[in-house]
Amino acid sequence: MKIVYYLFLISAFSFFSCGSIKEKEKKYPLTTSPVHPELFVNQKTDPYTIRVKYKLNIPADFISAKDRLVYIPRISAAGHDYTLKPVIVSGSKFKPKHRTIRLPGLSAVNLSSGEGFQLTSGNMQIEIDEVIPFQLWMTQAKLVATTIVETPHAMQTSTQIVSDGIVYIPLGPGPVRVRYVRKEIPVAQEATFYFHYPVNVSFLYPDLSDNLEQLNKMGDLLLQIKNAPAQQLDRIVITGMSSPDGTLAYNEKLSMKRADHFLNYLENTSGPFKIRIEIKTEPQDWEGFSEMVKKSDFPDKEAVLAILDSNRTPQQKNRALQQLPHYKYLLKNIYPQLQRTSCAIYYTTTTVKTVPEPE
Repeated sequence: MKIVYYLFLISAFSFFSCGSIKEKEKKYPLTTSPVHPELFVNQKTDPYTIRVKYKLNIPADFISAKDRLVYIPRISAAGHDYTLKPVIVSGSKFKPKHRTIRLPGLSAVNLSSGEGFQLTSGNMQIEIDEVIPFQLWMTQAKLVATTIVETPHAMQTSTQIVSDGIVYIPLGPGPVRVRYVRKEIPVAQEATFYFHYPVNVSFLYPDLSDNLEQLNKMGDLLLQIKNAPAQQLDRIVITGMSSPDGTLAYNEKLSMKRADHFLNYLENTSGPFKIRIEIKTEPQDWEGFSEMVKKSDFPDKEAVLAILDSNRTPQQKNRALQQLPHYKYLLKNIYPQLQRTSCAIYYTTTTVKTVPEPE
């Protein structure tokens, strides 16, 4: 009996050992294409730059649906590190726990800055392509990558050298050394608000549809821009619009009245303005019509879109639409939404960023 028992233990040990070996074989390292990508300093840019470009190959069984792979490439030398955007591959059943990963000898990595991918059933190939500013210490650096596999119960890490060095052959005097400084960077921004009207009406009804909500949001933004030292109002564009039905001449007059009346309303409530205010009209809002049809449950959606995308004249399009069996649906549900005015607010926000510049 003891002999049978020992034989059973030996068999079980062999079985689990084989399973462990297979598991280790399954977790073979990630590879790159090309195997050792070459990195060159581009001396035609100012400051000089390095383009890091290669493909990361992930085997089909490298991680499971409950795991997450975080791949962090970086330029590394003694006392220096430049971290590129991490690549994050998440399984369909992975439950995220951290937005930031901290590892010994590695700066904290914010995962929200990375590029995310969903795990597939087959082999994955992800392209790494990033241009980074060249710094003189990088001539002694290597491209290394830290791979982190997060499982439900553990975190496994490994680091491998992707490229042994960076090719830099000075061609003459130039902005080789760079430093990082904080600068004010203007960022152009835009916000558009829409206001609806009853059919054939050009005056704004604040209590119609979501007009009041849009007015409050627009007013809050204008007040914010006015009181924020880092923001500046550049221009405002008001566009009066109408649905495609009706004559072009009538819709043109109606659209212009809507834009003019809205301008008066805006100046009386939020003005005066020291910037340029543009007035435009869209007497037959075909583009808005097409977008609304795409989002709707209209029975003849494909037929309508085919008419709108055709080379017919506006008059011919209207005639074709009127012949559809569900034309009354358009009149009741789509066209009223096109009786509107848009107000686009263009402004600049100045932010402080750390940017490289030649020494």
